[in-house]
Amino acid sequence: MSQNDVAQAGRFTNKSAGHYNRLSLRNGVSLNGLTRNPLDLEIFFQAALFFISQAGKDDFLDQETFLARLEFFRSHHAAWLAGTTEEIYEWMQGCGLVVLTDDGVRFTAPVSDEFETTDAVVEYWRELEGERVRRRHRVRAQLQAKNREVNAPKPMSTDPELDRRLMQEALRMAKLAYDNDEVPVGAVIAMDGNIVAAAMNEVVTRHDPTAHAEMLVIRKAAAMLGNERLNGATLYVTLEPCPMCAAACSLARLARVVWGADDPDCGGMRGAIDVAAKAHLNHRPEMTPGVRRAECEKILQDFFKAKRKKAQA
Repeated sequence: MSQNDVAQAGRFTNKSAGHYNRLSLRNGVSLNGLTRNPLDLEIFFQAALFFISQAGKDDFLDQETFLARLEFFRSHHAAWLAGTTEEIYEWMQGCGLVVLTDDGVRFTAPVSDEFETTDAVVEYWRELEGERVRRRHRVRAQLQAKNREVNAPKPMSTDPELDRRLMQEALRMAKLAYDNDEVPVGAVIAMDGNIVAAAMNEVVTRHDPTAHAEMLVIRKAAAMLGNERLNGATLYVTLEPCPMCAAACSLARLARVVWGADDPDCGGMRGAIDVAAKAHLNHRPEMTPGVRRAECEKILQDFFKAKRKKAQA
């Protein structure tokens, strides 16, 4: 800083306050970093001297009081700066803003006559601090909105014909379940149009109430890929997943779930409940219902019709 800069360093005005508020939006900048724009360094020292001298009411302080005020300023109002109290003190002396004497520290900057009482200084500084907080909140909100926009999942490109072909494979697994006296639900997981794993309901066969087709196919795909997160994968299942399976789809980070028949009574993706939304899960797959709906509904209807007929007989 030049001698002229020193002469102006104590005159902290509303314009200076606005500049300092903009400086406070930075994070981790050093005093050396502020020298890239000499005005930034000047404004910083203006703010420091304004606070430490109580707007020029004190032109001399014992060293202990000076360092205590400087430390408070650094930790509360200049926490964004990557520098220590001792470093700031050395810079002030080096720039000639303060002079160390036998009795204490003397300010060389001119005394401000803008404030008549200490209470007025305190109120002014409180207003500046409030403005800094509001400005930081605005910038943070803008950055968060931008990050959400950038990181928002992009809609997947879909191929209706491919969906029909892969649902046909899920139907083939459902027919195997039918033949094994299981509720006829089949599922496949595909990536880039290629089947990674296929499964059918095996609740009765395994004596396992969680052995739904979706649960089994997710386990198989995760083991096959060596990853518990199935990013980019699509699940094809003949019946809308139940709440348990819907939660598993979110936890597995499936990109998309395609199903055939809706389940308005027990469905966990939109039928009875939207589990991902209700549980505030971090991930929610895209949903495509109604692919080969008639065929998926028919195999379920035929299965339960045969069950009722057998029970009556």
